[in-house]
Amino acid sequence: MKKILLSAVSLMMLGVLADLERGVLILNQDPTEFQARMPAEKMTEEGAKEYFDLVNIGKNTHFFICPNAHTAYYDSKVWDTCYRTDPELETPSIPQIANTKLLMERGVDYVQIWIDRSRQKGISPWLSQRMNDVHHIGGRKTSNTSTFWLKHPEYRRVPGFDKKGGYPWEPAGLDFQHKAVRDRALILAREMLERWDVDGFECDWQRFPRHLSPEIEKRGDGAKFLTMYMREMRKLVDEFSAKRGKKILLGVRV
Repeated sequence: MKKILLSAVSLMMLGVLADLERGVLILNQDPTEFQARMPAEKMTEEGAKEYFDLVNIGKNTHFFICPNAHTAYYDSKVWDTCYRTDPELETPSIPQIANTKLLMERGVDYVQIWIDRSRQKGISPWLSQRMNDVHHIGGRKTSNTSTFWLKHPEYRRVPGFDKKGGYPWEPAGLDFQHKAVRDRALILAREMLERWDVDGFECDWQRFPRHLSPEIEKRGDGAKFLTMYMREMRKLVDEFSAKRGKKILLGVRV
């Protein structure tokens, strides 16, 4: 099967993966793209539809919706939201955070709107979860940093590593050898599948690609930890397939 990565980051920051032989074209939506690129007055049901129609102008067959980075970009009950207030953090007044908060206050479920819009247009809607996003992780002036990260320096790829949000980010990422880290990711996947009825679920291990301690990476025996996680995801997706009475696909980006 011939697969070609057409664009990882375009002007609109949308990843596109094409399988030309089967005629599959997947458009991947960045978790902050809508909120960062559209003005506050567009944070409405009609604005979400307008954004969908703006980016889905090609022949894509699938639309992958990512509603999380290191924190959730929706009103999650199991993860910190990007717009939360925290005495240790300063919530910056940047569009993607302010507009996400605005969407939630207005009761606009933009993910559901895009799922419905996808089906109206004959496009297959998927959820995509970033497994270990590290954008500005550790920064005290960004709510990209989760309470979990703040409370558990021992679960970082380099335990205790903290550059106050500066480069490099990757050492501060979470280490999936720890069950607590795997469980944290799994509870978000469960919440997303409970909330939204989709055709498939993707675990995005590529952005970002480091998920284990440097010591484990050097030994080269870390696959077992990610395999443990994917086995739990397989059970979870099968559970929701049974609940919904349909086959829900499970994918990985690596």
